[in-house]
Amino acid sequence: MSSYQASTFSQVYIYLIVPILVSIVYWFSSGEVGTKEKLFISAHGVLFVLASLFAVFISKYTGRESDGIATAIFMFALLAGLISVLYSFINYPSSKFVHIIQIPNLICAFFIFFIGAMTISHDWL
Repeated sequence: MSSYQASTFSQVYIYLIVPILVSIVYWFSSGEVGTKEKLFISAHGVLFVLASLFAVFISKYTGRESDGIATAIFMFALLAGLISVLYSFINYPSSKFVHIIQIPNLICAFFIFFIGAMTISHDWL
């Protein structure tokens, strides 16, 4: 891991804890649904974390001009996470009160987007 990657990971690692915890809560509280359904209901946190780790990993190979495909993959992973959040709102079988934990999850997703985009492009504020 390069010093740039270590530095950027130190910016984002704190935002990886909440999405994982939210996914775990959704996985274990989704009741008697099948494994495939549980996976779709609780995938959002894992997708957000994968997007963040991808941004840190790929930053070694990107720069200001060469980040188009990397940015597209990063954005696709975040979009897949947001789609999973919507899917969990619609198809979650237990108490809908659990959706309140999506607030910190979506805040973390925003910061993952913000820091990840700067990480890939090497263009920091």
